[in-house]
Order: sequence, then C-alpha cells, then structure tokens
Amino acid sequence: MVRCPNCGQITEGDYCRWCGYPVVGGGRREAGVALKERPSPGKYVLPIVFLSVIVIGLVVWLVMLGAQAQAIDARLSAIEADLTQARTDLSDTQATLAQTQAKLTQAQASLTTAQAGLSDTQQQLLVAQETLAGLGITLLASEECYDVRLVDNPQATNPSWAQLMTFLRQDQTETHTYIRDTYDCSQFSRDVHNNAETAGIRAAEVAVQFEGEVVGHALNAFLTADYGLVYVDCTRPPDMIARVEAGKRYRAVDLDRISGANIRDDPWWDALSSYYYMPSGTGGELVTSSIEIYW
Repeated sequence: MVRCPNCGQITEGDYCRWCGYPVVGGGRREAGVALKERPSPGKYVLPIVFLSVIVIGLVVWLVMLGAQAQAIDARLSAIEADLTQARTDLSDTQATLAQTQAKLTQAQASLTTAQAGLSDTQQQLLVAQETLAGLGITLLASEECYDVRLVDNPQATNPSWAQLMTFLRQDQTETHTYIRDTYDCSQFSRDVHNNAETAGIRAAEVAVQFEGEVVGHALNAFLTADYGLVYVDCTRPPDMIARVEAGKRYRAVDLDRISGANIRDDPWWDALSSYYYMPSGTGGELVTSSIEIYW
C-alpha cells in the first residue's frame, strides 16, 4: 500500500482509489484484467475501410470532375474561336454589303444619267426622223431590203472622203454588164455594198422613187466622217457621185469632177452643164420623190 501523492490517502493498486491519480508502486492488476481493458485493433478496421472507400470515391469523383472541366474548357475555347470567326465573317459581310450598296448607288446614279441621256437622244432622234421625213428619207435595216440580200460587217466603220474615193477606184463592180431585170441597178448596188462591208467600210443600199414614175433606181450611200452622207452610183462606168434629194432633179457626175464641199451645194449642181441624169418618159430629167436607205 502506498500514499497517494495527489490526495495523501493510503491506497493500493496502480491508481488512487480515492482520487484516481496514478500511483507508482501501488501494485498491479492481474494480466487477465489488463487484457480485458485494452481496446481491440480489429474494431477500427471497418471504419477505416469505409473511410478509405469514401476518400477514394471522392478522389475519383474529383478526377472525373477535372476531366469534365477540361472538356468544358476545350468546348468553350472552340465556341470562342467559332464566335471570333463568326464576328470576322460578319465584319467581312458588312464590308461587302457596304461596297455593294456603294456600287448600287453609283449604278443608280449612272442609270439616272443614262435615262436623262436617253431622253435627250430620243428627242434628237425624233427631230432627226422629222427632218428625214421632210427630206423624203426613210431609214431601214439591211435585212429589210426587198429585192437583194445585203451582207453587213459588224466591224465596218464609216470612211473618210479620201478612204471612200480609194475604195471606189479599186472596186470594179461598175464594169459588169447591165442586164435589165437580171443584173441591173439592184445587183450593182448590192455588190458595191457587200464589197465595201467586206473591206471594212460601212455602206448602205438606196432605193429611189421619182415623181410620176413606177420604176425607181438603186444606188449606194456612205456616211463619211468629214462630209456626211454621200450617194454613189456605180450602175455603169465610171463611178459617180449623185445628188439625191426629194423635190430635186436626180443628177450625178464622175468622181474626178466633184469634191466633198460640192455634195450638198444645190447651186453648184443646178449650174452643171454636163452630167448624168435619169430621163423621164417625156425626155426631161426625173425628180426624186422618196428615198429609202437600207443600212
């Protein structure tokens, strides 16, 4: 037995029976009693295993959550890239739309200008048609020519007076034999027209009617760049320049006897002492009544 160093009471055993304070040398319990009071290690295994499973599950869940987060980040990055590209495409589309609108505005302005020009041109055409009607002239297309086939060259251009003279001197259509109703003025004018177009010179066939006559005459016309409309008669040699004017006597002279300045000089034509003319049934000169020009 020993005295408890804590309370001073006499006790025995490993602990003071009065205050429970450990007492050194107070005596030991039997081994069997000591073993019964020790906790058994096995009773902690199940909680530890359960806790481990929970921790492992939590770790796995965190890993899966991280993988999902990475996938979401990747998807968000792709969406952001698509959004950036969409914004770029939208910007390009807006720029293209602005350019298209600008071009449309320009086109509308051009159309307005063209419409104004067309109106002016139509007015000028009306005046020209009235003027031509007053001169007894009707303009027609080549395919409307009723007695011969005219072949046009889309690339043909209007000649100068000098170019026309060069062509006429080289062309030999006037050397053909005149055969009435077989190879007469219609065929002469057709060949001159087609030969000129082949040479790149724009030409027309002209059908002329005379006052008091049933039968008319065919010749050619050229719109020269420097002297305007020139009538050419190649029905017989030599080639001639003719005056064809409604209400005026039909007259023609050789190429060497006329210049471009004389073409529309009626006093000059009227003062001629020698010239070619179309005789009437009474022996006088035929007067032109109408003119049809096939371009």
